[in-house]
Amino acid sequence: MPVGNLSFLGALNKIGTPVNGKQTYEVVDEDIKKKFTYTVPVENADKFEKAYNEYSAIQDNMKNPEEREKLVAKYAGSWQKNNRASALIGGAIGAVIPAAIAIFTKGSVVKRSIWGTLGAIVFGIGGILTGGYFSMIKEMKKVTADPEMQKLIGAAKNLQATGAEEKVENL
Repeated sequence: MPVGNLSFLGALNKIGTPVNGKQTYEVVDEDIKKKFTYTVPVENADKFEKAYNEYSAIQDNMKNPEEREKLVAKYAGSWQKNNRASALIGGAIGAVIPAAIAIFTKGSVVKRSIWGTLGAIVFGIGGILTGGYFSMIKEMKKVTADPEMQKLIGAAKNLQATGAEEKVENL
C-alpha cells in the first residue's frame, strides 16, 4: 500500500553503509517481481526503520482475515443501510422537484408530461448519486476515525516525515 511515495511489501533490509549522507534500504517482492530501494537521510534512518516496521505490522494485522471481517462487519452494514437511505431520499427529492414544476406550470399537457418525466429521471438519478456520495463521505469519516486506522495513519505520517525516497526496479 503506497503512502506518499512509499510502498510497503515486506521485510526491510539495510544495504551497506551510508553514502552521501543517505542510508539505503531494500525490499524485494518475489510475487510481483519488483525490488524497492529506499534512500533515507542518515539522521532519520532509525525513525524510518521504526515507522516502516510499525506500519507493516499494522497493515499485516489488517490483512488478517479475522481482523478484516471485524472491520467489514463493523462498517459495511451501516454503510449499506445509510447509503441506500441517502440515495433513496436524494432520488425522491430529485424526481419530485421537476415533476412538481411540470404539474404547476402552464403549457401543453404533452410538453409538461415529457419535460416533467425527463426532468424527474435526470434529477432523480442525480439525487441518487449525490445522496450516495455524501453517505460514502460520512461513512469514510467513521472508518478513518477507527483507532486501528488512526494508528496506521500516524505511522504513515511518521514515514513521510523521514524524507525517504523510493526507487522501483523489475527483477
